[in-house]
Amino acid sequence: MNTAGKPELSPSRSVHHSIPTKAIVTGGLGGIGRATAQAMLDAGMRVATLDLTEGELLHNGEKALSRVCDLRDSEAVRSAIGSAAADLDGIDILVNCAGINANDSAETADEKAWNEVMDIDLKASWLTFQSALPFLRLSKRASVVNVSSVHARMTSRQSFPYAAAKAAIEAMTRGIAIDFGLEGVRANCVAPGWTTTRLVESWLSRQADPTAAAAAVARLHPLGRMVSPAEVAQAILFLADERSSGITGITLTVDGGLSAQLPHIEEPSIRA
Repeated sequence: MNTAGKPELSPSRSVHHSIPTKAIVTGGLGGIGRATAQAMLDAGMRVATLDLTEGELLHNGEKALSRVCDLRDSEAVRSAIGSAAADLDGIDILVNCAGINANDSAETADEKAWNEVMDIDLKASWLTFQSALPFLRLSKRASVVNVSSVHARMTSRQSFPYAAAKAAIEAMTRGIAIDFGLEGVRANCVAPGWTTTRLVESWLSRQADPTAAAAAVARLHPLGRMVSPAEVAQAILFLADERSSGITGITLTVDGGLSAQLPHIEEPSIRA
């Protein structure tokens, strides 16, 4: 026990023993969300997924609960969270992975595109937190992890309003961390970069030369490759885990070094 009254955690303590046992993952049936929910199941947690469709995740006979929910609808979210919490016997962790993209500029985007992205990428994370908060307050190790993106701080053309929504998620997460820290609720973000999800693979397949496009994307990264959903999931697990009990209000970037590197410039005379 340390001077603050918190238990000391051994660096060798395993994820299986240290992470809380009851978690809700939105967007838990695809990409990063699926990898996160599966990793939590594999770690021995009880997990419920909230998604637009019902699906099945298993580990050693343990099945994740699945709730069909329109995350844009506050009543639907409240009902799904309450039902999942009742079946899980509480909530220790909330992970918001649900999200969509839109390829528009501030000029070409219309209100429909704006609202669709903001509803799923931002509003849904707020609604799920509101509904989960009464249960998180009862947990002794409550943790919220919202999935942001490197687009929150560095973006590319035709990425509006996705980048705006992701920047807002990071600001919202800091607000949650500040407002509810004294009640024992931590809140953090994970910001992935290029990740080998079906959405990215679909985008690559639509390029004139998919192999060349994949190679070009790989060259953007000091690691020479995109990250995998499983690697992002491990970062989410860390922030949900008691090993990060002193961390709140931060964004952990998982991007293979993408955001650490300036674009390569061939002409030395114009280098900074």
